Amino acid sequence: MLKNVALKFLKKAIVKTKCYNLRLFYFSVYCLLLVGCGKKVEVNDNQEVRRPRLESALVKLKAKLFKNGSAVDEEYLFSKDAEVRIPEVIKVTQGNAGNQLARVYFNVNSDDSYGFFCSYIGGASSQTPNSPDEINEGHNYSFDNCYKNINGSFEEINYYPGYESLQYENKSVVLSILGADPRFDTQAQAEFEVLNH
Repeated sequence: MLKNVALKFLKKAIVKTKCYNLRLFYFSVYCLLLVGCGKKVEVNDNQEVRRPRLESALVKLKAKLFKNGSAVDEEYLFSKDAEVRIPEVIKVTQGNAGNQLARVYFNVNSDDSYGFFCSYIGGASSQTPNSPDEINEGHNYSFDNCYKNINGSFEEINYYPGYESLQYENKSVVLSILGADPRFDTQAQAEFEVLNH
């Protein structure tokens, strides 16, 4: 009964009100009362709520940069949508990173366009480290930042190691070494945790 009285009042208010915004407000309330908020939900404490199971897999990509400047990238093509955790480091398995760059590209299409990339920097203080400590520091490319290419300029995005990036079906993740100690052929490996729903 109270609902019917409120509906009649709102109907008259909609017709008589001259202010458009107030009339719109009354009309919204009228529609809400008329339609209601949906079905009544019954709660059964004995019901078990289940979520889809997450399956985790580890994907390893290797890339190589030769002394002569030629490079071999590696990619992983996704057969279905999944989430990929951004790695913290890319480990050098041969040669040395020096203080040079590597990149991981996400959501790469067949035409080499991509959604975004993350940049990694070699840990040494020079391109050609010589001391044992510096050589050891050059055995990793460490996470620097992630970027999107917006109208030809790279803009930072707030992604970080461990961030779960959505990878779409039929798109790839690509590992690429852009620079390393030029005295050696350098190979690096990135490990990605892939979460499939």
